[in-house]
Amino acid sequence: MAQKNGFLAIDLAADLAKMTQTITDLAAASPDSAAKATTSSYTSTLPTSPLLRVIFLDIDGVLNRTKEATHIRIDEDCVQRLKTLIEHTDAKVVLSTFWRHFDEYITYILHREGIAADVVIGRTPGRTGSQHLSASAADEAQYASRAAEIKTWLAQHPEVTQFVILDDRPSAADASLQAHFVQTLSDHGLTDADVVRCSELLLNAH
Repeated sequence: MAQKNGFLAIDLAADLAKMTQTITDLAAASPDSAAKATTSSYTSTLPTSPLLRVIFLDIDGVLNRTKEATHIRIDEDCVQRLKTLIEHTDAKVVLSTFWRHFDEYITYILHREGIAADVVIGRTPGRTGSQHLSASAADEAQYASRAAEIKTWLAQHPEVTQFVILDDRPSAADASLQAHFVQTLSDHGLTDADVVRCSELLLNAH
């Protein structure tokens, strides 16, 4: 993963090759481990804990400092703040980002930064993978239904006890979700203050 202009640039081809090799190594060591590694985060089994805290995670403007990237990229300090938040609250992640259809790859990237692979438990509904490939992150229409997508996911998972929405766009939360919304500044990304606010929402009953 190369360092460019203060952020981590993702070399997709090289990283996918490494991920494939990792899965191959797991298969040689244990078929069960390999199966777990290749299971999509969208279809993964949710935790059985009576308390399930969820972070609905955007990437652009949260894990990096741009509103509309042309590819998946992360800023290391923002990811480390996310890691701190997850460890402090024992929360799981549901991808609500424009890039959510690349959930296995995002899980792999976060794992390389120290976030366990089983933290990402799914993604919100939306366009199919083929439709998504022709879409642009610069198209504001892509974000218009984000709040509805989050509510659809929540309706299907009543086991969630607390949740927070981390996003830089106000469309991520309508009036019914505002109490759970932590809006980041696109050019700042996830800050320490955001982490504190998210922790308060996840750890305190509403």
